[in-house]
Amino acid sequence: MPRDELRRRQWYKLQRQLEHAYAGSEFWRQRMDSAGCPPDQLKSLDDYSARFPLLKREEIGAAEALAPPYGIFPSVDPKLAIRHHQTSGTSGAQPIRTFDTARDWAWAAEMWATGAYAMGVRAGDRALVAFGYGLFIGFWGLQYAFEKIGCTVIPTGSFDSEKRVQLLLENQVKVLACTPTYALRLAHTARQLGVDLAKEGSVRIVVASGEPRPEATKRKIEAAFGAFCGDTAGMTEAATIFMFECVEEPGGCHTVVDVEDPPPALEPLPVLPAVAGAPPHIGRKHVEACREEHPHDRVVARPVLGLRPAVEPDDGRSRRPVDAIVESRDLQPVEAPVPDLPRLHSPTPRALAGEGPAAA
Repeated sequence: MPRDELRRRQWYKLQRQLEHAYAGSEFWRQRMDSAGCPPDQLKSLDDYSARFPLLKREEIGAAEALAPPYGIFPSVDPKLAIRHHQTSGTSGAQPIRTFDTARDWAWAAEMWATGAYAMGVRAGDRALVAFGYGLFIGFWGLQYAFEKIGCTVIPTGSFDSEKRVQLLLENQVKVLACTPTYALRLAHTARQLGVDLAKEGSVRIVVASGEPRPEATKRKIEAAFGAFCGDTAGMTEAATIFMFECVEEPGGCHTVVDVEDPPPALEPLPVLPAVAGAPPHIGRKHVEACREEHPHDRVVARPVLGLRPAVEPDDGRSRRPVDAIVESRDLQPVEAPVPDLPRLHSPTPRALAGEGPAAA
């Protein structure tokens, strides 16, 4: 898709989402009015990037604290919720709570499916998800993404590492989903059991998420399983992933967010203050134009430790890669077009329904 057409569609979707948030959310209505940029006064994507205020996690928490659990943030009635999730609270702060409608959850699963498909996951694969299936959103979306793709999914929420190794072997599992450190733990447990997963196992793809993953860890995982290890990045507030690594050009990240903010060659991203002695973070400004309950416009997703504009793909593909390194000092940016991916499902939130480019 030509870049101009893509941006036209993005602007259409963003306009509908801003109108939806303004009408349904007290938080967003107050925020847009105080910033002097209600939906009818924003004229373009460039205007939006220049004027719309950044959203930080602390502001979401403050809005929720006004009337727990969801506060004044949601854009739809919480009675429409089919799921409740919240952040882990490991930072010591009050967890961020969120819910998803049926449309939101279908969209979130599709974003995961996009990343998994780019890593090589296909219909008929057996996938094992090593995840606790609790309040933290974690790999919940990936469970449903595997189902969308057509995989046989083996959930192992209550199993220990020895049982999971057994299931990997007995079921000839091709795809493993877990945190990077747990992948290493599984490999260690297998060695204690006298099993060489690289030789005796069938895992060929490890979908990693939830933790920093330096290049050295990636190499150890790939050697232990004899598999490709692909990274993803997401957050509870977004309901899904917004970056993924593909098997065609590993080492860099492709975005699956709805709107590039800022567009290529515009303002540099802000360097955020260091936290507790950590180095400064470059914040990725993340925009969702397809979520009806908990829209996020210009939320700062951090930490992202390296970012630069990617060159425009010259092969006609419309999904632009972003050279972002998420929570890693070792990865080297690449400029790689993502493989052409099928549209597995195209949920359209109520706010986006109707005639126009987004409905095409």
